Amino acid sequence: MVAGTANSPSVAEQALFMMLTLAKRAVEMHSIVRDNKWGRRLGMLPYDLYGKTVLIVGFGRIGTRTAKRCLAMEMNVLVYDPYKSAAEIKAAGCEPVADLDAALPRADFVSIHCPKSAGDGRHVQCGALEADEADRLS
Repeated sequence: MVAGTANSPSVAEQALFMMLTLAKRAVEMHSIVRDNKWGRRLGMLPYDLYGKTVLIVGFGRIGTRTAKRCLAMEMNVLVYDPYKSAAEIKAAGCEPVADLDAALPRADFVSIHCPKSAGDGRHVQCGALEADEADRLS
């Protein structure tokens, strides 16, 4: 369902929240504090998002907002979206990538903002329409 911009800021914030939760090891740190086992924390130090690389798959309403939030955290932002021009992605301050498989090893985080394809479930469909459906409607 297309809902305009109704909840895209909230979803983008949730994506950033999940990255911060992982980087800061929030669940583990909470457990250590709750159980009063402070000595264990030295083996699980959190890290910053600063300087880390995020790969955003899908650069629509949510992906662009997620990218803005990641850029504000001074992250390197890679974007894969075959339906967006490299110029548009660069204008947003991000690095366009054409090969998803080649970009994955570069990423510390991956944020997916497009539906998976109906095929084997391993591929994603970026953009509102499959290419053959777009041709049929034009």
